[in-house]
Amino acid sequence: MIIRSIDGNIIGTLDNGVFLKRVSGAVHMLRTPPAWAIDCKAFVDYVLPQSHTIRIEDKNTGTAYEISTKVFDDKKVYMDRKFGAQYFVILKHWHEIRLGQKVLF
Repeated sequence: MIIRSIDGNIIGTLDNGVFLKRVSGAVHMLRTPPAWAIDCKAFVDYVLPQSHTIRIEDKNTGTAYEISTKVFDDKKVYMDRKFGAQYFVILKHWHEIRLGQKVLF
């Protein structure tokens, strides 16, 4: 399922309980504090009720970041920095994976 923001932009996909967002980290990663964010409405309407895992893939670095939807929900902070309402979670709560690397757990 394709997930869109209120203005119609594709922000990610939802498949088998995993919300996947492919981005350019140089553009989309929050720098202060270092974090990943998700559109508030998309999170509440789709991600929270229909996923167990959130995965963000940085196309520039070949790195994926994963977090359980529950942890994201517990740790999320609201922001609106001129890109619409979003929730973010700082990087220390994400599990970092090099794309192509096998996950052993």
